[in-house]
Amino acid sequence: MNTSNKLNIFAQVRELPVTAAIGFCATMLERQVPNFTLFCQVCEFETEGQMEKALHQLWLAYDAVKAKRKVTTNMGLLRDKVEAIAPDAHEYDTFGVYPAIDCAMAMVAAISLVTGDEPQGAVMLSKLSQGSVEAVILATEGELDNRAIKAHPLMQREVEFQQELLSLLTSGNKHLPSTERLQEFALQDGATNIGIELGA
Repeated sequence: MNTSNKLNIFAQVRELPVTAAIGFCATMLERQVPNFTLFCQVCEFETEGQMEKALHQLWLAYDAVKAKRKVTTNMGLLRDKVEAIAPDAHEYDTFGVYPAIDCAMAMVAAISLVTGDEPQGAVMLSKLSQGSVEAVILATEGELDNRAIKAHPLMQREVEFQQELLSLLTSGNKHLPSTERLQEFALQDGATNIGIELGA
C-alpha cells in the first residue's frame, strides 16, 4: 500500500459526517479493546471492565445519534474514567502496554468526537490504529523502511480493513449500518488490529 493510498484513507475519514465517524470509531475500537483486555489479564491490571463498558456506551451513542436521539450517557465522566485507567508505559516491562495505551487514547478520541470536543477524533483513531500495527511490525521484524512496513501483511490487512469500513459507511445507502452489522464486520477475521487471535 503506497503512501498516497494511506493518506487517502485519512482524508476519507476526515470527510465522514459525524454519525458515520462515530460508527467508524466504535468499529475500530471493537478490534482494539481486546488488546487492552489481554494486557489487563496478563499484567493483572484491574480496571473492573471499564474499557469494555466504555465501548458499550460508545455503541449506544452511535445508535442514539443515528436515530437523532439525545445521548443520555455522561460522556465527559466516561472520558475521565477511561483516562484514569490508561496504563503508564514506565511501570510495565512488556510490549503489551503500548497497544493498551493506544486503545485508551483511541477511546478518549472517540468519546471526544461524540461530545464535540474533538471533531477529528475519527482521524486520530485511524492514525493510532495504524501506529499500533506499525509498532508491532517493528518489534517483531526489526528496523524496516517505510516501504517495507507498508508492504507487510499486517499493515496491508489494517489499511484494507479501514478502506472496507469506509466503503461500508459511505455506500450511498441512506441508512447507516446497524451496530450489529458493524460489530460483525469488525470481528469477521477473528483477530484484533495487531493480529492477536480473539479468544486466544
